[in-house]
Amino acid sequence: MVNRKLCDEPYFFPRVSILHTINPGLFARVMRLPDSARADLLEFLGATPVADAQLSHMIDGIAEKLRCDARPSRAEAN
Repeated sequence: MVNRKLCDEPYFFPRVSILHTINPGLFARVMRLPDSARADLLEFLGATPVADAQLSHMIDGIAEKLRCDARPSRAEAN
């Protein structure tokens, strides 16, 4: 909060809403991600407005990458 009496000139202070809401179903999907992925995604969501469809796509992409990373790589026979 700014004390307007301390300002020398008249300033315009716009109201900025910093509250971002997440669809409850999407939030549940985010919370099912592993800790590190969840923390990174929640940090990003706190700083950037994201549409529900875009968030759903991001969750799918993260989950797919984690599945691929978890698969053991097969050694090819010579």
